[in-house]
Amino acid sequence: MKDIAKTKQQLIEELVGLRREITVEAVLERVRARALSMQDSTELTDLITLLFEEFSGLEFHQGYMSIILFDEEKLVVQSWSYVGWEDHEPFAASSIQSIRQELWSTDNPFWRFQMAMVEAWRRGDAWIESAPSVEDRKTFFATAFADEGRSEAEIDEIFTRMPESFWSQPMWDYILFHRYGALSVTTP
Repeated sequence: MKDIAKTKQQLIEELVGLRREITVEAVLERVRARALSMQDSTELTDLITLLFEEFSGLEFHQGYMSIILFDEEKLVVQSWSYVGWEDHEPFAASSIQSIRQELWSTDNPFWRFQMAMVEAWRRGDAWIESAPSVEDRKTFFATAFADEGRSEAEIDEIFTRMPESFWSQPMWDYILFHRYGALSVTTP
């Protein structure tokens, strides 16, 4: 009897909600299938690209997304990232950094962030968030790319591929932890 009394608008809202739910399930299934078909870690760049594109298809507005793996034995953090800021040309990148704390400088925002992320993961936190300043973002990325051996010219080229709004507008970083690392999503 209760369902009969529903208005046309209520039924339309329910159908829209169900369609959205089915769409999200289909996205998750495509990402899961791709992840299960991977043969080695070099394919994580393809996976993060797919994840970014699928999230975008759900009208989730992110500018930067990373899959991050922590290796306690080797004391490194590896990340596979996809940057797709606004209408700018998207690109994928990967990096690897040491997590030996004696190498970290707390004066550098890159290392402060890495240290906070690794410590939160070690504690078993579910997630963390941050809102880095523009200057911290520039230092963060310059340090990450230099640490993996990229030249200043290569770093400058990467920076020019990123739109001005990436450097000028506020952003939020959300880091969601899992057993082996994290998924990082940066939104404007």
